[in-house]
Amino acid sequence: MGDTEISSDFRIKLDQLKTSLGSWNVLEWIFFFVIIPGLLVAVYLLPQGIRDSYFILNTGEIWRLQT
Repeated sequence: MGDTEISSDFRIKLDQLKTSLGSWNVLEWIFFFVIIPGLLVAVYLLPQGIRDSYFILNTGEIWRLQT
């Protein structure tokens, strides 16, 4: 009995996901799959000194209020 409820809920959620992704236009796809990963890679490639001085999540000084 529980398996049919789970599978029907899963089918409903899967249909909602397909509908939501189908409603995206080309610019939203480009933003989500090109621009956001590009920004993440750019932050990753920054030298550690710049990341430490400009970003809030400085794990080197965990007792500071900002971290």
